[in-house]
Amino acid sequence: FALVLPLVLVAVILLLSPELVLGKYAGREFSFEERVLTQGRLLWRYVGWILLPNIVSLGFFHDDIPYSTGLLSPLTTGLALLAWAGVTIAALRLRNEYPLLLFALLFYLVGHAMESTIVALEMVFEHRNYLPATGLFLLVSVALFQLAPRLRWLRPRVFLAVAFIVLSAQLFLRTQAWQDQTSLARFNVVNHPASPRANFYYGRTLFDRLGRAGELGLDAEEQKDLAIRSRAHFLHMHRLAPRDIPAIVMLYQLDTLNFPTLAEENDWLGRVADLAQTKRISASDRGALAVLIAFSRTPPGEPNLPRVESILERLVARYPRSLDLVTLHYRVMASKPGADQDMLRAHLLEAAGQRNRNRLLYAYLVQRHGCLLYT
Repeated sequence: FALVLPLVLVAVILLLSPELVLGKYAGREFSFEERVLTQGRLLWRYVGWILLPNIVSLGFFHDDIPYSTGLLSPLTTGLALLAWAGVTIAALRLRNEYPLLLFALLFYLVGHAMESTIVALEMVFEHRNYLPATGLFLLVSVALFQLAPRLRWLRPRVFLAVAFIVLSAQLFLRTQAWQDQTSLARFNVVNHPASPRANFYYGRTLFDRLGRAGELGLDAEEQKDLAIRSRAHFLHMHRLAPRDIPAIVMLYQLDTLNFPTLAEENDWLGRVADLAQTKRISASDRGALAVLIAFSRTPPGEPNLPRVESILERLVARYPRSLDLVTLHYRVMASKPGADQDMLRAHLLEAAGQRNRNRLLYAYLVQRHGCLLYT
């Protein structure tokens, strides 16, 4: 019943209100089918992280895991789903003799039911394992102590002592990686070199360090090294995920500030403009656009402010109900020399009216102009 009930609820939701679920995938680069198929493989990976923890494979980012586009793409997709069906059938048949097996399986699967099924969340995160792991740990513990009398060589206390030492050593190594932002970012990218986010995180850490060169007392050679290494990781992210805007924005900033020849050779803003017409804009993309606007308000980026405004106009036209994009567009308009305050206020009032008198837009209007003019 515990296993069937979530499946029935999913089916009911999809039948009665499919848009409630499927509509959320508009902001993702994967489809509903790809997410559901991929989760079958990921649930086995979660089991591996529980029973055989490995700090090399664990980390913040797991966007280097390929999506499943079909039952045989990759082949492990179909095998994973068959394995889950087999384990479930076996647990049901053995429920009278080994009830804990069925309990642990159901506890694990139901624990993952919200975040590892149809909801359009990120594909994978380690913290989703925290509660579901309880069932598997209970199963392993009970099995260990029940098998001990039958297997003379099995000593639960010795096993637990060894496990404690190994896990403590891994915890010590993990804390060393977390001692500061730079070492953590380096740890992630070394262990997940094919992760776009790990490369971005490390590149951004180096870029921020470069921005504090004066505070840190870095000489010209050290600054050049930081700029080169930072650019290498942003470029690697761009090659891994060419449709992600954050890496392009950072490459635009770096080249403009440090590599003028590369800035001329690579029209990074042109690539952002192309993506603005077709890409599903994610939260990270909106964050990158905010960074782009902030840079465009500085002397090095100000010459390209009209191009940035054009990009935001396209995005607002595609996402007319996006509060984030409307406010970003306003910030670009307000950055233009001699911007007319009455025109800016009228723009926000019109935008709020088009969005059914959105209260958040009115609050933004009060914040920026100190008053409201109702018509």
